[in-house]
Amino acid sequence: MRSSRYEFAGTRCFFVAFVAAAAFIASVTHASARQPASSLLLLTQQAQAQHQHLTQRQHPYHQQQLPHQDPRNEHGYDIIASTSTALSTATAAAAAAASSDPPPQPQPQPKWRSQFTVRFNETTRILLTRHTEGAWYYDAEGGREALYRSNGNGDRYCGSVHPLTQTPCAHIVTEGQRYLVFPELAECCMCCTAAQGCGVLATSWLQGASFEGTVVSQGLPAFKWRRDGLQPNYWYTTADEAQIPLQLDQMPNDLTTFLPETFLEGPPPPAVFELPPDCKPRCPLTSICTLLATASQQTTSHSTTTGTASSSPLNPAGTDTGSSSSRSAGSAAAA
Repeated sequence: MRSSRYEFAGTRCFFVAFVAAAAFIASVTHASARQPASSLLLLTQQAQAQHQHLTQRQHPYHQQQLPHQDPRNEHGYDIIASTSTALSTATAAAAAAASSDPPPQPQPQPKWRSQFTVRFNETTRILLTRHTEGAWYYDAEGGREALYRSNGNGDRYCGSVHPLTQTPCAHIVTEGQRYLVFPELAECCMCCTAAQGCGVLATSWLQGASFEGTVVSQGLPAFKWRRDGLQPNYWYTTADEAQIPLQLDQMPNDLTTFLPETFLEGPPPPAVFELPPDCKPRCPLTSICTLLATASQQTTSHSTTTGTASSSPLNPAGTDTGSSSSRSAGSAAAA
């Protein structure tokens, strides 16, 4: 009997506990069910805030979206349309500038000094090929000029006086006359005159020369000009403002290569123009000097308007025609 009483009491306690637990669970469930939307909204807002924070950290230059604005400024102009028009104009101008050819660069003009000294090496081809070295002394202001060659046999003037002799020879132009001097032979003769095309090379001899471009001469960038006289003359200088002489090519038989390091602007020493005593008034009849005198006389007898000016700097002219101004300035340098 006592046992049954205890069992009933235990069963009652268990039931009471069960009912209390069920009531607690029901209250919690009811409270959660009352605000499902607000909890979900809170979770959503938290997730968005966390995403925005991470995005800003990953993109430090992130800019917030600006509120919508009217594309017209305070003056009523369409900003987008104006910007588009300006960009189109600038693009068209840039394309036109890129497609157009650059303006042509002015061609360099040859520079000629009125006084200078320079040494040279020369190769001539008159029947035989000859090589020599020498010096050029030019003084247009003083009306004087001299070319000294260590061997005159390859020169058409000196070689015509002594065709079988290897000997130094000099052309000295002074007072309108050209002399051939053979210092080792103690000989001197007057070859021809300025009126016959044998005067000092005119300072204007390169006027009208055509520019042939920039080339390489003696391993240096060089300007090249062409000036026709008795023969085509190609004049080369350094490709800079100084225009130091580099080469003179008198096609097809006379090539003179100048030594640029020896070029000296200014009056040459007066002694180089001094003549030896007892110079003969004429060179031998068999020399080219006689041919020049004869040709000059024939030209003068046929026309009073033609002159004897030469455009060949190292070869006296002979019978080139020219103006009175070029004749008065002197026509040619030494051969």
